[in-house]
This record gives sequence, structure tokens and C-alpha cells, in this order.
Amino acid sequence: MDFRPAEGRIYARGTDRRLVIMSADAMGALRTELVRTLGLDAARGVLVRYGYECGQADARHLAERYRGEDLREWLRAGPAMHALNGVVLVELEGLEFEPDHGHFHATGTWRHSYEVEAHLKHLGPAREPTCWTLTGYASGYASTVTGLEILCLEAQCAGRGDQDCRFELRPVEA
Repeated sequence: MDFRPAEGRIYARGTDRRLVIMSADAMGALRTELVRTLGLDAARGVLVRYGYECGQADARHLAERYRGEDLREWLRAGPAMHALNGVVLVELEGLEFEPDHGHFHATGTWRHSYEVEAHLKHLGPAREPTCWTLTGYASGYASTVTGLEILCLEAQCAGRGDQDCRFELRPVEA
């Protein structure tokens, strides 16, 4: 990162891509306000779409770096970005990608999700999975890299009492 405190700016190193660091508590307060103002379903929709846009932006940003390399390396860079940004630790357990056949399937576990922590702290235990921006991010990132319409679903979530947050990504038609 290129920190420019005299300007009040931070950039991704070597680019004009401006970054902003926000606290997990601030994101938790935003989540709470969205839920209280819009209701749970609409708040989830807003945060999933926000995550999707973030995933697409990161994938586009990293495209030049991974051009010409195996797309699997570009796919793995998204989870690495999340860890570097303090969002979550992604343990990718399965990755099948056959671009010529339109086949994509990924599974894994999210550990130390900021969203679980924020949801539990600000809203308490949930009935449904709470990693809304994470599912959106994974969907947007994978869709941009693969050129397929990929959907991420959270099958288990610590925010609703499951032991871990487990996710799966597949093409929408699957």
C-alpha cells in the first residue's frame, strides 16, 4: 500500500486505486442501521450487492497481474486479498474449474469473519447466515475471473450458531 497521510489518501501500491480503511465496528454499526431502517432482507440485499461490487473491483484490479497465468492463481488471489484486508481467513478446500466446459465449483471455510463478529455484537445470533458481503464478494470475484455467472451460498454460519462458516460457489444455472 502507498500511504499518503499528508494528502489523507491510501492507494494500492503502484496504482491510482484509492483505498479506505474502516473499522469492523463501523461496518457493524452500518449493518445495524441498514437492518433497522430497511429490514433484514433489504439490508442483506444491499450488503450482498456491495460485496459483489468489491469482488468485481478487486478481480479487475488484479487482472493485469495474472494475465497469461493459470486462472486458478487469479481465483486464489481473492481470498488472499480478504486476509490481507482483515476481512476473513479463507480456507479454500475444493476448486474445480474447466473454462472450456463452463464448469466451476469451489468449497471452503471462512474463519474469523468480521461479519459474524459484527452481527453477533450488534444484532445478536441470527436465524440465517450472516456473511452477506463475503458471499457477494466471492460471487463477484469468481464471476469476473471466470466469465461465468457464479453464485456463492453460505451453507453454514457461525453467526447462527454453526461451528464454522462454510461456503460453496457454482454457476447460477447449477
